[in-house]
Amino acid sequence: MTEQKIAKNIQMNEAVDGFYNLKSKYKRDFYNKYIKNIIKDQVLSNNEKRVAFSKLPPAKCVNCKRNVGTIFTVKYDTSTDMKKYIAKCGDLTQPCALDVNFELGTTYTYNDMILEQETILNDCKISIIKTKNDLLFGYLNETESANIFETLTNKLKDATSSLGFFVEKNILVNSNPAKKEVLRKMIVEFGKMDIDYKKMISDFEKTDNVQTLNQGVNYYINEMIPLLKNIQETKYDVNAVEHNENLGTYHLLQLQNSLANEQVTFDADDVIHSYVTGLSNKNITRKNRNLINNTRTRKSRKLSNINFTIQDDDEQDDDEQDDEPDDE
Repeated sequence: MTEQKIAKNIQMNEAVDGFYNLKSKYKRDFYNKYIKNIIKDQVLSNNEKRVAFSKLPPAKCVNCKRNVGTIFTVKYDTSTDMKKYIAKCGDLTQPCALDVNFELGTTYTYNDMILEQETILNDCKISIIKTKNDLLFGYLNETESANIFETLTNKLKDATSSLGFFVEKNILVNSNPAKKEVLRKMIVEFGKMDIDYKKMISDFEKTDNVQTLNQGVNYYINEMIPLLKNIQETKYDVNAVEHNENLGTYHLLQLQNSLANEQVTFDADDVIHSYVTGLSNKNITRKNRNLINNTRTRKSRKLSNINFTIQDDDEQDDDEQDDEPDDE
């Protein structure tokens, strides 16, 4: 993967994360300020709670904090096979500066693509058999059957070629024979090094020669550990430690193939049209500014050279609490 493609993937990942972080904050703030209190109220009956829900004000815009809501949209365009992500202020007449708009290509897995091509192949084979039977029993003439055979043959060739491509690509990415051979050689080499190291320690135990011990320690640190780390990185695409805060435990997570390596992305058309948050004097009139409560000093920052203009609050929203609803 080229550096340019890696940078583009980072940009798109940050755009998606930013979109869903805004959406989560929008739902969480409204829940914490209004819905949670109604749900936990032991005095109100269910009917009274429904009435209370109906009287709730509109949610605050996640950006300008006015009670106009925020519109989050994710639409799939069948013509381009792209997902469009949009976030904008709920005030359609005098919106704030919030302007999130980007498109992301649909992600598939190698198994999905292989299964799809196999299905096409099987359908073509069945259609060829049916066409031969129709010709045999006189339901089709030779000209009609020839045209159908030509179409099916071309489709069969394309599906066969695509199937071969995805199978080969999957093997090279997730089960590369060359990578396995390199890994095997490193493991064999480490086994030889382990024998040498144990011999050094055994010699020290017999002779109490400190120089022999130092030689063994240096050998372990400078030779064995780097090779062991290289083996680990080659064998596992994912090698991390996860912390479970609830249980206070740590778990080693090792996966030979990462989720990213299982995916097939057609991301040539991925594009970030705009990613702007924060208040803008050009977009907000004096009347609107008077409606904004708790306006704070803001600062701008950029994410990974994206043409984002992100403006962060220096303080957390007073409405935010630990409790929050499930966000789907």
